[in-house]
Amino acid sequence: MANRQVRRRLSEYDMNRGIEMMEAGRSQRHVAHLLGVPQSVVSRMWNRSQTTGNVLQVHAGGRERLTTQAQDRFIAFHARRQRFSNATTLRNDFQNATGVRVSAHTVRSRLHDAGLSSRWPAIRIPLTQLMSHG
Repeated sequence: MANRQVRRRLSEYDMNRGIEMMEAGRSQRHVAHLLGVPQSVVSRMWNRSQTTGNVLQVHAGGRERLTTQAQDRFIAFHARRQRFSNATTLRNDFQNATGVRVSAHTVRSRLHDAGLSSRWPAIRIPLTQLMSHG
């Protein structure tokens, strides 16, 4: 399998095909070779089909997203318009516009998903006039 591209995901059709091949007596290793995936993928697929009766993986965990896709687009759009705004300012603008409270970290995550970044505020030492010693 040196020249073959190895896939990590299979379509539902390919998963069902693999299950049928294993039920017909083919080994997991042989099915993996035919489908072009690692044997561990076929093993997980087989175990899932035996325990749940279904080959599809069900999303089972994690926290629900606080924002919708439309709100995510709004955050990215607003960040493009207000290029020099930091995440806290974007968060406040978002909350005023939509009424949804999110953290500045959530705003940064949504911008990262969109390929953007928030402007981090520059913390500088204020410049003072030099006193002349005379």
